[in-house]
Amino acid sequence: NNGFEDATIKKYIGSCHTFYDDYYKWKKIKTFDDVVNSGIRYIYTLKLKDGIISRERGIIPPYQEYIDYQSKYIYKDFDDSFDSVSLKNIDNKELISKLKKPLKEESWIYLYGAIRSGRTYCSIALINSSAKRGSSGLAFIDSATRFKELSDLFFNDKVGFNRMLDSLKNAYLLVIDGFGNEYINDIVRDSVVIPLLQYRASNKKMTIFTSDFSLNDLITLYAKRDKSGNNIREKQLANILHSMIKDEIYTGYTSLY
Repeated sequence: NNGFEDATIKKYIGSCHTFYDDYYKWKKIKTFDDVVNSGIRYIYTLKLKDGIISRERGIIPPYQEYIDYQSKYIYKDFDDSFDSVSLKNIDNKELISKLKKPLKEESWIYLYGAIRSGRTYCSIALINSSAKRGSSGLAFIDSATRFKELSDLFFNDKVGFNRMLDSLKNAYLLVIDGFGNEYINDIVRDSVVIPLLQYRASNKKMTIFTSDFSLNDLITLYAKRDKSGNNIREKQLANILHSMIKDEIYTGYTSLY
């Protein structure tokens, strides 16, 4: 189909035999792990036209799937080993049942409990499900790392700060993992967290949180009175969270993973 006949195959037997060997190597690559282990990311098509052989390069399908998946994320602060995690992988059926209501109502989801109790695993499954449905502009951020990054940018690069904050504000789905583990100061609270959540609440953008803390304990962490003794910002944050989170979901006090 690519211009070869028996005679030209014999004439160019070296190139054809190499293609033959490569073809059967490609057939064995089914997953991205196979891509990593083999080191093979590209395939090619051998063509003959006007006596000239050409090799047209393409991307091997499992690697293309990986690229397509990664491109859906603005930020992806979890390891590639969790890329295939989905809701069907979650053994905690009670937790799955509790997710149905907020997902149906499109309210924000707040998962809290012991470390390794399944809260992060569950949030990865939720954002992966969105990716597999074709959504893009997804963000899964580690709160301690990304909020510090934003805080540093606030002082050193206002353009970069606004660009990063805007990307999080407008993410189709945002997961804030480990909420409450970040270093909390006025900049983080007043210039990052409150503007971010206020914008997402006003524009009804789905947001998922995982935390060590209950919602009220988290709000207490962010409580900081101003010079006049007022805690208006704490109330503002509390109002945003309580208006968008109908029910906290407790993942348990026992580590499962």
